[in-house]
Amino acid sequence: MAKLYFDGEGVEQDYTRAFKWYKKAAESNNEKGVHGKAMLAYMYQHGLGVPQDYIQSYLYYDLARKMDEAYLEIADFKKGVSLRMTIEQKTEAIRLVAEWLDNNDWIPGWRQRVKG
Repeated sequence: MAKLYFDGEGVEQDYTRAFKWYKKAAESNNEKGVHGKAMLAYMYQHGLGVPQDYIQSYLYYDLARKMDEAYLEIADFKKGVSLRMTIEQKTEAIRLVAEWLDNNDWIPGWRQRVKG
């Protein structure tokens, strides 16, 4: 559903609804979760369906990258966001990443373990 709303395929394009569905996907500890987190990051980065927020964008790009180290593009996307952030924003984003990792069950590098 998220992609349909994001792209406007068969439904009216609605970034707010797409964000809601990507948020649900992001809760998974699998490929769907990685993609959901990456899309949330993109939507926060560009203010699609939500107010633009580089801190949240950085958070979700970082979490997606930690979950799937093979998803190389995420590192480039995160770097692009990082270049637009103040030192204070980066510090807050890094704090939020650490807090999220401490308070949630997740599987680092799950793809490598599943295929290896």
